[in-house]
Amino acid sequence: MRRRGLVRCVPAILAALVGLGQFACARPAPLGPETTGTLVVNLSSSLGLSRSPGAASSPFAMDRTILPDFASIIDSISITVVATGQSQQTLTAGASGTVTFTGLAAATWTIGVSALKGGSPIGTGSGTVAVSSGSTSSVTIPIAFSGFDSGTGRLDLPLTWPASTGVDYLAWSIDGGQANVAGITTDSGTGVSTSNLSASLGAGTHTLALGFKAGGADGTPAGCFVETIDVWAGLESGSWIDGGGKVQSAMAIAAEDFLDTNANLGGLLVQDGSTPGVTLAVGFSSGTTDYTLNSIPSTQSIVFTPTESVGGQYITYSWNGGVATELASGGASASLAFVASAYDNALAITVRAPDGATTKTYTLTWHSAAVTVGVSTATNYQALTFANGAPSVARGGGIVIETNNAALAAQTTGWTWYIDGVQQAETSQQLTLTSAATSAYSVGDHFISVLLSYGGVRYSGTLILSVDSN
Repeated sequence: MRRRGLVRCVPAILAALVGLGQFACARPAPLGPETTGTLVVNLSSSLGLSRSPGAASSPFAMDRTILPDFASIIDSISITVVATGQSQQTLTAGASGTVTFTGLAAATWTIGVSALKGGSPIGTGSGTVAVSSGSTSSVTIPIAFSGFDSGTGRLDLPLTWPASTGVDYLAWSIDGGQANVAGITTDSGTGVSTSNLSASLGAGTHTLALGFKAGGADGTPAGCFVETIDVWAGLESGSWIDGGGKVQSAMAIAAEDFLDTNANLGGLLVQDGSTPGVTLAVGFSSGTTDYTLNSIPSTQSIVFTPTESVGGQYITYSWNGGVATELASGGASASLAFVASAYDNALAITVRAPDGATTKTYTLTWHSAAVTVGVSTATNYQALTFANGAPSVARGGGIVIETNNAALAAQTTGWTWYIDGVQQAETSQQLTLTSAATSAYSVGDHFISVLLSYGGVRYSGTLILSVDSN
């Protein structure tokens, strides 16, 4: 198998920098500072491939890479620079540091880098850079490693995560093969759980799948990770490139990387969509799921902004039972106009936890003081008033609702009653709520409306029934 230079998922990138080491040959007679420049080559201690552009950061689809620690197997690095008409210069350094060539003539210099192990090159790189008089130039030379394509290597990967997550089970597999259960050790002193994955693998690219649970083999799924392993013959792949492109000695999983069952909404801001900047008080608390907006004219609209409580939550909303619409945390909804054909307008906000399964729905019910069920807005409309204009009833109690208009109260039929937008069976001038009826209503405000057609005139009235908890 021929290694495709640094194109494979784990080519090591060695940044060459100048400043350490010694000349392998004598320098020419120095030129004056006004006619020379400086060249810096950076030697990175992390000889690994950074995360590819646009790579996913979700714990569901990570393309982070596990690879050998190339820096640990390099004895030294030789950097040679040469330019037309100039003497070749060579410096050597370890696998990290800064190497600086000074007194270079203003010219285009060709750079050759060779990583050595036991005096033999195991990786090479080259490039060119223009050096100007009186200035400093710098360059990074990628190194292509070779000689590790045939044979076997090993996966030897340490893993760590916070014990406070409750994660106590890990199943892992390579290239879709049989799953293995990893041993886990928890240090109560440091609060860290650790495990180590080991396997002999052929040189090449492999896929590692990790499945974590909290509560043992039959517990709650806590995370699913997919990583790439780059195996080189004769070497151990145990270094991990994290989400920031840095090479780490262990794969460290943060608490926030694991799946979360938290479906609580972090915040809810409701504003008057007709008057920008005006906030409507709803008394939001993440533990309370039902809210009411009272006495807001139907000519207004509302706009709401939800805020997630943990990263990775998925928020949708529906208006009056409509199609669910996705809304990003901290983003404002579209303006929601009151639907006059419905006495109660309802906003449902559903939060799905990062675990992809747990959900919680918050409901905001809008009662409009300007809306009466089924009543015409023609000029012959007249309002009804009630003898008990602010009724209050204890849970299980009874109450009679009737108008204080004596002439209309004499009409014994043709009355249409509604409670919270639901038409009642009663058609007389009185609505009697028995203990059996009121016990079915939750504590709080409920809206009662009535419609009567009499003498060619439509009459209507609305009042709030307050159900107490005692």
